[in-house]
Amino acid sequence: MEMTEDVPENYMEISFVCLRKDGCLELPATVETAYRTAARKVPELEGFRFHTLRHTYTTNLICLLLFDYTTFILYFPQKHKA
Repeated sequence: MEMTEDVPENYMEISFVCLRKDGCLELPATVETAYRTAARKVPELEGFRFHTLRHTYTTNLICLLLFDYTTFILYFPQKHKA
């Protein structure tokens, strides 16, 4: 494939959750290793799974978006068309 500075029409930027300081993707295996090391040192992490954070983050994001949308509708009803 030839290199170009033009962005393809179907290009979709991907944002990863776990990035290094330089912006590169941090592999799941590396995150898991760091977690296991921390879990051995912090008793409160027993039974916790890193994957659980993904669900918590998503739930909080959905709640935030719904709250913001509902607030917008309540304060600016004339701008909302059902």
